[in-house]
Amino acid sequence: MWRKFILACACAMAFTEVHGEPQVDAAAAVLEQCDEFSQAGFRECLQRKVRNSLKSLARAEARAAISVERWDEDEQYIARARSRLRASKNAFVKYRDAQCAFATSLGGGAIGAALEMRRLACVYGLNTERTVALKRLTETMPLE
Repeated sequence: MWRKFILACACAMAFTEVHGEPQVDAAAAVLEQCDEFSQAGFRECLQRKVRNSLKSLARAEARAAISVERWDEDEQYIARARSRLRASKNAFVKYRDAQCAFATSLGGGAIGAALEMRRLACVYGLNTERTVALKRLTETMPLE
């Protein structure tokens, strides 16, 4: 029952459009991926997915920083991009925490485990979205 509640809430906003193409929300997708497990296994699956998403995000941020440093552009623009990349990283962490706290609160009176699973799915989803965004922003930069 609790899994159906979590899935229903996540799937309510599961589809978005990116460049005119329907996309499955990463938070909803991870809930479906972990749904095959027992309650304890479900939580462990989500925790593992979050850890992996954090590693992927860290790699994407490192690659973005390298791309900025190797950018074939004047130093003043490189310095500005470097500074703004750091600022966006810090702002993202604050946004993710606030957004996932909000998403968790929409679980209302659900049991604590269900609320934590909502939070984990949210963290995974936002980490995944930022990872993709960083790749898209930096993949076409002209490098030296």
